[in-house]
Amino acid sequence: MQKKTTFEKTQFLQSKTWAYSHDLTDAVLEDNKQYTKEEAKEAIETYLNSKQKGGM
Repeated sequence: MQKKTTFEKTQFLQSKTWAYSHDLTDAVLEDNKQYTKEEAKEAIETYLNSKQKGGM
């Protein structure tokens, strides 16, 4: 099984290819936690879906 590459929030914030806004990424992802791209995307999508269901 191949190990997936992980990144910290700061790396996503500095990325030019990351699809989500800087503010959204900064609000959702935790400092000093490692995420794969899939985990980070899932965390943001979960956040966005919870806000659409009246969480605001």
